[in-house]
Amino acid sequence: MDADSADTEQIWTLLRKYVPEVTSGLIKVVGIMREPGHSALVVGSKDPRCDSVGTCVGHKGERVKSMIRELGGEKIDIIRWDDSAERFIANMLAPLRLIRASLDDATREARVTVTEGFGSRPPDLAFRSKLLMSLTGWKLHVEVKHEG
Repeated sequence: MDADSADTEQIWTLLRKYVPEVTSGLIKVVGIMREPGHSALVVGSKDPRCDSVGTCVGHKGERVKSMIRELGGEKIDIIRWDDSAERFIANMLAPLRLIRASLDDATREARVTVTEGFGSRPPDLAFRSKLLMSLTGWKLHVEVKHEG
């Protein structure tokens, strides 16, 4: 992902404005992806005591709400980075619950089976697949099993 592109520069500006932990280096932005009306931030921290997603969201969601307001209501997903491909994929697909994952290192393909969470809006799987590919080079195949 090109963090210097015009599409993501506005996100970087807002992060520096509302999340000082990004500027200080406590929160690391691993990647940003932006499409019309929808952005995703992948964040992590070297400090295990730091909740990188919670820090970006802010108390009662105030930080992310401020960014959304400045972007004219654009949806922003904030996803926790993990060095483990399987855990990162699980984080990325939340609130869907990962039941099974098969990762093929040779082809860089991940096949996962998930179930829908109760009362939660499922993520845009096409958007998340593009995000995974751009950050890690892994191609994502998702099977959704409906409970009930």
